[in-house]
Amino acid sequence: MREGQSGARDTQAPRALGCCFDVASVNETQAALEAGASPERISYGNTIKKESDIARRLCARVTLYAVDCEAEVEKIARAAPAAA
Repeated sequence: MREGQSGARDTQAPRALGCCFDVASVNETQAALEAGASPERISYGNTIKKESDIARRLCARVTLYAVDCEAEVEKIARAAPAAA
């Protein structure tokens, strides 16, 4: 689900099929959770992650992150050590 595609109906069929959700913002994370996605089925994949956003995902129990460089891994290790 991407921003601008809000609404529970956007996630009902994929969720029922056991799909995962790739999110790139706080709003997308919240929308996926509100639509019933479980945190373990949400991946935070923003290419430039702020440590504060990483920590917010951890507070929502999202622990799966997509990274493309070592610096992103280091940010996650600092901001969300429980996700390691």
